[in-house]
Amino acid sequence: MLPALFDRGAEYQELLEAVAKWQQACPSLEAREAQRGLLQLQRRFQAIIEIDFFPGTGREQAVAALADAEAIYNRCFVPDEPKPTRAEIGVIVKSCVRQVRRQSCLTDRSQSLLNLVSAVIWLA
Repeated sequence: MLPALFDRGAEYQELLEAVAKWQQACPSLEAREAQRGLLQLQRRFQAIIEIDFFPGTGREQAVAALADAEAIYNRCFVPDEPKPTRAEIGVIVKSCVRQVRRQSCLTDRSQSLLNLVSAVIWLA
């Protein structure tokens, strides 16, 4: 009963709608205007979570929506920013290890790199 009194679902829903609207408009906005809008949405989210004592799915959805919004901003206005990708790195790492091992004289730095890469392969 007590958590129902503090339900912030409506506030999160309004925020999600505002984020969706911003995401639609972002590509047509100027960089500064888009950044300002994103910052306002992030501040609005902060204001909600400061008074949300019983977080639920609305909070998780808002976090995901804001992460997507930030990715959209970066894609539109910061195209050179590194982006996370999903890829199989095991083959690449193993070939790097073989290449380093072929070297006749290992420097301290390359030996450290070899140790690190071997550890990553072992943990994978």
